[in-house]
Amino acid sequence: MKFTLQGSTIIIDDICVISDQHTTEHNLINLTKRVGLDMNYQSKWINHIDYPGEYELGWLTINCITDSEWLLHYLVATEDRHIGYVQNPKLVTNRIFAEVTDWICDRDDVIVAIEKLDESGKIYDVRQS
Repeated sequence: MKFTLQGSTIIIDDICVISDQHTTEHNLINLTKRVGLDMNYQSKWINHIDYPGEYELGWLTINCITDSEWLLHYLVATEDRHIGYVQNPKLVTNRIFAEVTDWICDRDDVIVAIEKLDESGKIYDVRQS
C-alpha cells in the first residue's frame, strides 16, 4: 500500500484523499475528517464524502461513521483490502473495523488502541513518511 502525506492531507494509493476540508486537487474521492452540512446520498457519482453512511462506488465501498465530536471515521473496502481510518481510539473496536487489513493513522492514541487488538492488520503511521 502506498500513501503520501501533504500537510494534513493523506493520499491513499490512487483511491482517496483524507483531508480537513473539501479538495479537488488530486482528482480522487475526498473523505473529510469532520461532518459536513449536507448529505451526498442523492448524487449519482460521489467524489466528496463528509457525512456518515455507506457509499457503494462500483469497485469500492466506503463506510463512514461519526462520534460525539462530529469526527468522521472510515472503512474503505476494495476487493482485497479493508483500509481503516479512525480519529477516536474508542472506535477501533467498532464492528465495521473488524476486518481491517491496513490502518492509516495520524494519532498516537489510535495507534496504541489498534496495537491492543488481537488481530490488528498493518499500521501505517502517516506522520513517519
